[in-house]
Amino acid sequence: MEKFSNKDNGDIIPKGTFEADFTAETMSGIAMSALLGAEIKVAFPTIAHDYQNGFTLEQIVDKYNLRDRTTLSVARAAVRLALFGYEGDYDFVTCDQYSGLMSKDEYIQSAKDHRSAAAKKQMDEGRTIHGQTLEEKKLLGRLGVLAQGSMPYEPEEMKLIKDLSLQPEFQRKTRINAQKISDHLNTTLHEGKQVRTPTQIKKMFYQLKKREGE
Repeated sequence: MEKFSNKDNGDIIPKGTFEADFTAETMSGIAMSALLGAEIKVAFPTIAHDYQNGFTLEQIVDKYNLRDRTTLSVARAAVRLALFGYEGDYDFVTCDQYSGLMSKDEYIQSAKDHRSAAAKKQMDEGRTIHGQTLEEKKLLGRLGVLAQGSMPYEPEEMKLIKDLSLQPEFQRKTRINAQKISDHLNTTLHEGKQVRTPTQIKKMFYQLKKREGE
């Protein structure tokens, strides 16, 4: 197996390192999210007001009974796309690209407000650190990181970054397309919140390459 070279730039695509393809289930979920997002944008334009006023993606899904249409994860992703827009990134998605109900800046600011509110809610419950279970301490730690605009990587997410790096649609010549990878992770793993940025993806990708080269 060819190993990563530590002298490579952080977003150079390694050759022969990973073998992965989108599963049929993943492609179906992405396609359904994009199509449903277009419908939601037209049918329920008030979701932009809801999101800006504190509704989470899941709460919006429940308010408009979107669970009746598909799974919760697909419905959340569809709401996010209705708010943020779909840029036509995937060849297997049949709908055209469309703008969101909110501008990019408006969506990002609202997402940050949601993360800060989640962290504050946990703190306002009045539990001391000594009175918390191990799981509660872990959750509080993660919420604190979220409030600062970051989130620790789970193993599944790191594997997905490696897998996506081999997909032509997530490449730009000899480099990864960090923007598309970050958009995909935010849509599929983070409920549409702007958790990952292209810069973060490049840094993590470089770390993964270094690990393979050790």
